[in-house]
Amino acid sequence: MLRKGIIAALCFCSYGLGFTQDEGVLVSSGSDVFEFTLEQLLNTEVTTVTRDAEKASEAPATIHVITKEQILLRGYNSLDELLMDIPEIEVHGKSDAENYNTVAFRGIVGNQKFMVMLDGQRINAPSGSPHAIAQNYSIAQAERVEVVLGPASALYGVDAFTGVINIITRKGEDISGGALNTSYGTYNTTNNSFVAGHQFQDFSFNVNCSYFYSDEPPMYELYEDEFAWYNDQYSQNGTMQISQFDTNSVSTGDLRAWDMSNTAYNINASLKFKGMSVGFYQNCHEHSSATSYRPELAIYSSDAIIQSRLSAIYGTYEAELSEKWSSNTQFLYSSYQMGSKSKFINTFTNYADGFKYSTETSFLFTEQLNYKINDNSSLIFGGQFQDITALPKSGDLPFAFDETLPADAQNIYYLGTNVEDSLGNDLSINQDFYTVKYQNIGGFLQYKLDFKEWAKLTLGTRADYNTRYGSSFSPRLGLVLTPVEKLKVKLLYGQAFLAPSPYVSYQHYGSFIPVTENGNVKGFQSFFWHLPNPDLNPERLSTYELGVDYKITDEIRLFVNGYYNQITDLIIMGGVPNMEFQGVNVGFVELPENKGTASTYGGTARISSLHELRGDLKLNVNLSYSYLDGDIDGEKLSYVTYNFIKSNIDVYHKRLLVGLGTHYRMANNSEYENIIIMNLNVNYLLLEKDKLNLHLFTTIRNVLDQRYYTIPQGEEGIEFVASPQDPIRVQAGLRMVLK
Repeated sequence: MLRKGIIAALCFCSYGLGFTQDEGVLVSSGSDVFEFTLEQLLNTEVTTVTRDAEKASEAPATIHVITKEQILLRGYNSLDELLMDIPEIEVHGKSDAENYNTVAFRGIVGNQKFMVMLDGQRINAPSGSPHAIAQNYSIAQAERVEVVLGPASALYGVDAFTGVINIITRKGEDISGGALNTSYGTYNTTNNSFVAGHQFQDFSFNVNCSYFYSDEPPMYELYEDEFAWYNDQYSQNGTMQISQFDTNSVSTGDLRAWDMSNTAYNINASLKFKGMSVGFYQNCHEHSSATSYRPELAIYSSDAIIQSRLSAIYGTYEAELSEKWSSNTQFLYSSYQMGSKSKFINTFTNYADGFKYSTETSFLFTEQLNYKINDNSSLIFGGQFQDITALPKSGDLPFAFDETLPADAQNIYYLGTNVEDSLGNDLSINQDFYTVKYQNIGGFLQYKLDFKEWAKLTLGTRADYNTRYGSSFSPRLGLVLTPVEKLKVKLLYGQAFLAPSPYVSYQHYGSFIPVTENGNVKGFQSFFWHLPNPDLNPERLSTYELGVDYKITDEIRLFVNGYYNQITDLIIMGGVPNMEFQGVNVGFVELPENKGTASTYGGTARISSLHELRGDLKLNVNLSYSYLDGDIDGEKLSYVTYNFIKSNIDVYHKRLLVGLGTHYRMANNSEYENIIIMNLNVNYLLLEKDKLNLHLFTTIRNVLDQRYYTIPQGEEGIEFVASPQDPIRVQAGLRMVLK
């Protein structure tokens, strides 16, 4: 009881929300990390909410800003680690075979339902395919990360459905040197990054590289009940369960060593000359394709992996056209692949090698004009053109896809169908591939009116026409009131649409099983297929929100917000029994359909304080409690936590920096148990000499070594009812900064 009481006390007295500080603060010295006030934290300029610079406290949205100083304090290495600490966002670890992690914004689940940007350029899959948001999204080069909650389609169009994340990088003139991070920890985990940049008169450059590898914890030892089949069956005799429908055993013919390793890298480089900048970005993630799968239905081996790779070439040109006019021109060429190494070995492939492949490319051009009407009002308007080509995710392939050849030239058949009948006739069934090409044209308009001391009004709208699914319209309204000096009130309304990606509309998967008679193959049968539906419409979201910011004292701030989301045309899975596919009767066919409606509602109360206890001890203490509820077609929300407390303590004492984060997830009916997860990061400035600084750091995640679970997002009956999560993980390393 005493231990639980101490833990609860820590939870309730420590939440470090992502606030910002004066841009002059240098993280490299360590001695002036907290030389700022709470007012400065809340008044840093942000650009993501309206495509225009404004104070975070006055932006017409709920926005959280995490700075480079807080990234150092809390030991964040990747975007998913940062998002775990943001109220109203939940990251489900090891919850999806293809995407590894799954992220939910305000109860709306899906990695494809929010936009990720780098300096205002989109860096998630160009046609909206879900993919890993994990160590592949490094934040080593971030000046700050702006996380906007709520619909943003009025400015950014498709995919800005539940929010926008913008990673703002340090430019060459801000770096003026370099930094090297290297660390090693439990489970043979290594995390390394290198950042460098410099300015030469009007020219500057910056580069960032990161690499992550981990063997990952041996889950079969840590969760013996969940992995009983692996321990008692597969590892002993190589047998697996035939399918989720047939619990009989089948021999796989060999024993493969356990391997659930995880690899990621990230590269970003850019050049800047006056108002023009160009850059290159690439990230890659490899993880086990058996992630979250029950051990009786998938094999955990080194070659059963999902490889995703995203690349982008981008450019921006900003110009001051006159005293009142300015422009911003952007181009972006991006591509995403589920690489040809991607492979499943599971019940769907009959425990043979089943390769996967998908690719998509996009050219995106955006032109924005800014017009300053007068000192109190401004106008932003512009247009966007996007051209997309996609080869959606294939079925299970019998061999690796050859990226140098078109699909129809590779003689690819459905797995298991390359057999002959008793007369020697080839029974192979050729794979279906769907090449999708389409364009999107959009125009946006935004008007801002500043009533000086007491109100700021933002009105915006965007219209899009897509050659696949037609037109969409997305309005927004934001009113920020300051009735008294210590109080700000935000009244927000917005609509968004989520286009049905080629991945959702055209992917298909399942299996054919040969039917034999007297030892001869006479045909095929199938229990299950997921088939395409190219006629899907966009999902549509309407959000109403109220936010209050109250300044209790100069050191303490209170925030309260509430929201209501309503989704129509929600894409859900329907089904048809005994349907024919490729001339074979299928026991059950699953199809995506626009037949769902959903609502989520809730809010957050959070308090933040910043104190100077003594001249050499400063403390940033914050706390948030979030509530969430809602339904999908009248059924209670799944995959989310209804009551969540998040906290951080950020401490500076001379050369020592400490960040303690705590998550208290309350019981969620039968889906979740009460659980407390603590993450600790300690950074010590070992050497500060001339232009060289050396930091030693240790990061401990899940300090209390809790055994806990998340709810998987994939196929029911194939994946765990609750997916086991990591035990305690310890990492130690060195950071060297050269100025």
